[in-house]
Amino acid sequence: EYNSTPKYPEQDWRPEEPVGVVELRNKLEGGTPLHRNPSSRFSFVRKEADSVLLFVDGQCFECVRKTSTFAEELCAREHFFVDPDLTKSESAVALICKLFNQGSVTFAAED
Repeated sequence: EYNSTPKYPEQDWRPEEPVGVVELRNKLEGGTPLHRNPSSRFSFVRKEADSVLLFVDGQCFECVRKTSTFAEELCAREHFFVDPDLTKSESAVALICKLFNQGSVTFAAED
């Protein structure tokens, strides 16, 4: 957890108003890409074949099955589209919602 504390804590990407799970799911299903906050640190530790511990900005999140695959992808890429099947997972959407509301990820700026 300590190693994942933000590099530049003054770069605050938290939304003015927290987003809810339903609103977030709608954006993800609409194909809006996510971007990682460049000051955030992301890492994971594999526990089992389908389970990882995701560390982001000093927080630890336990991820299993599809959510663990998402966690690994999140650590590897700066921006990405969320797999539509993942939006059906309550635990995955709840994780993305927590990361969004703490300012670790955001939606790409719309052109």
